[in-house]
Amino acid sequence: MATVRGAAAMSRPDEPIRPMTLGNMRQNGVRGLDVTCLHCGYHTAVNVDAHPDHVTVPSFGPRMRCTKCDKLGAYGNSELDRAAG
Repeated sequence: MATVRGAAAMSRPDEPIRPMTLGNMRQNGVRGLDVTCLHCGYHTAVNVDAHPDHVTVPSFGPRMRCTKCDKLGAYGNSELDRAAG
């Protein structure tokens, strides 16, 4: 099983998993999100350097507006997730 630098270990199997923050993502050398529109499937990479460390990765998707179809809502993943998959 791979370990990620800066990741908190779970102490119990039933403990809820906290979403990744931008700070944790940056500690692992990732500076952007891999974003896909929920409506038309348009896909792009988004640099998140301007956002603070405490912001969670999943909080970006619902607030993003697609530049292709102009609808609100996307699925955002750290580029670390894409590289690992």
